Amino acid sequence: MPACRRNRTSPADRALAAIVKTLAENGYSSSIPAWDGHAYLRISNALQAVTDLTLTPGGDVNWEYRSVRYPGPSERSLIAIAIELLGPDCITPVPALAPGHLKLTPLGAIRHALASYGLTAAITQANVGTGPLLTAGNPRKPYRGTITITSDGELTWTTRTPYHPDPDSGIHLNEIAAAITRALTRAEHPAIRHQQEEPA
Repeated sequence: MPACRRNRTSPADRALAAIVKTLAENGYSSSIPAWDGHAYLRISNALQAVTDLTLTPGGDVNWEYRSVRYPGPSERSLIAIAIELLGPDCITPVPALAPGHLKLTPLGAIRHALASYGLTAAITQANVGTGPLLTAGNPRKPYRGTITITSDGELTWTTRTPYHPDPDSGIHLNEIAAAITRALTRAEHPAIRHQQEEPA
């Protein structure tokens, strides 16, 4: 069961506090349970999105994203999120989807677009009983980590913080938060700003 209070002695919890500050500056609210040295965050006001962030004491980062829009996230949204996480220097538009005559699956269309952007992308069968899984990375910036996308549109970004034992593998805490903010913005999940109640 999650602890009901912060574990402020955990390096993961301290790192998460820095990430929360950057998210808050961009309007995103979050809840932070922490236990067993790991720190956990859920962004609570991203429009039509469920996102969870986990940091371990060893410096590993796991960000999970799922759109709750019906009928689900579009291929273009998932492509935009992947690019913001793995190739954040992007100023150009999202790569075009593959021509319709290729008759690609949604994951195939995402793989085609990411490969045209210069990212590595492969589709594998994860486990018996589950659908295919797309895995992508940036060969020019391997320290950005990897993303995986399931056939039903759940995306997971795995990267590392600067306090990871491998000093060449992590990215700055502010950049982790900024990448998540850019990804949510580009996929049209803005922070919902709660209006103050009018006095009676």
